[in-house]
Amino acid sequence: MIAEGRDVAALAREASPLSDRLVVVGASAGSLGPLQQLVAGLPGDLPAPVLVVVHLQPGSPSALPQVLARAGVLPAAQARTGDALQPGRILVAPPDRHLLVHDSWVRLSRGPRENGQRPAIDTLFRSAAAAYGPGVVAVVLSGALDDGAVGAAVVAAQDGAVLVQDPDEARVSSMPRAALAAVRRARALPAAALAAAVCDLVRGSAGSAQTLLDGEQQAVDGAIHDAAARLLEVAAVHRRLAERGDGDPEGHLRAARAAEERARRVEELATEDPDPS
Repeated sequence: MIAEGRDVAALAREASPLSDRLVVVGASAGSLGPLQQLVAGLPGDLPAPVLVVVHLQPGSPSALPQVLARAGVLPAAQARTGDALQPGRILVAPPDRHLLVHDSWVRLSRGPRENGQRPAIDTLFRSAAAAYGPGVVAVVLSGALDDGAVGAAVVAAQDGAVLVQDPDEARVSSMPRAALAAVRRARALPAAALAAAVCDLVRGSAGSAQTLLDGEQQAVDGAIHDAAARLLEVAAVHRRLAERGDGDPEGHLRAARAAEERARRVEELATEDPDPS
């Protein structure tokens, strides 16, 4: 018998993955509202399981699965070792246990605390990345300190996608800011927009959950460079007019320098660090 779960025979029957996508969510202080909002926006036919770690006090029962089940249409339950990863089902880490992904099922562990926490977000994210690689969509919500940042970086290194609650909106912004600093291509969104982004990613092509975000980033970068090029064209026109002595040459030179400075500032946006702190 496997501790805190089902026997090996039951696990063997569930050995084949039911989905090549997996959503993992890490949350802490100030996250209950955003977490309910995220779950409320997920459809009943979501083609991916959802695993949730929230920092909880040990030694006390958690009503979080019931809260999340009431928040939306997806069923939610407290995770047990051996539970299969089923699309459209939410499993929540119990207090004082790490939640880990093992092939197509989950395992609970009372291993050492990580980042001072058990369950820890980094523990879940790392195991998800090892098992599902580019099929992982990781979401970091409000919370203190930096649990989830290292795990998010591991997810991104495997070509998974990372979404982060907008730090300016988060009640406690430390965790979102740490995740953005660790994963430059992570996407910060208000809580109300996270569910739609998760759905877009898990319904994308089978190659990589990051593909949609990469395509969007390329489009943004292209728009930035186009805007800079147009500004430089404007600057060139003003310089030609100044050289010909048309109108106010000094005014044209000032306008050219202003347009060139604006182009420089626009181009900097393409390489700007997403973490303003």
